[in-house]
Amino acid sequence: MIGSKGMRLITFITTLVLLLNNDQVIGATINHEQSLDKRGLHARAGGAVPVYTTCTAPGSFALTFDDGPYDLGSKLDATLDASNSKASFFINGNNYGCIYDYADTLVERFNKGHLIASHTWSHVHLNQGTYQQISHQLDLMEKAMVKILGVKPLYFRPPYGPYFLDT
Repeated sequence: MIGSKGMRLITFITTLVLLLNNDQVIGATINHEQSLDKRGLHARAGGAVPVYTTCTAPGSFALTFDDGPYDLGSKLDATLDASNSKASFFINGNNYGCIYDYADTLVERFNKGHLIASHTWSHVHLNQGTYQQISHQLDLMEKAMVKILGVKPLYFRPPYGPYFLDT
């Protein structure tokens, strides 16, 4: 059972996400099965990469959580389960801990229908690296997600928000 302190923290995080989140989400328009057959940064998205800045369905909102996985996740998962809600988790490979230490949690979330997506391996600024460095960050995440979930990420959120269409 989640204590009042944990519930307040989850409520606070959710409120911040809903009120303050103006990050971009870059997504591919393919499904998980297709993603395993794609190669290269642009090939994964089938050419043009759509950038989502709002929900596509009027009157809807998205619960998104960045920078994990991390220890608070189990309390958050219980809250999402209790309300029959789904969320998007933009995860790092090595930020608050190693992604492989949270493999069971990620598999459970994925199997429950939550979106698991990339947020780079180590939460780097995309505008402070070369194409090769950025590509390496994304490749590390892809390899980890394939190893843990059996799929490549379909969506990506750039850490700190900035991105360039040519990266």
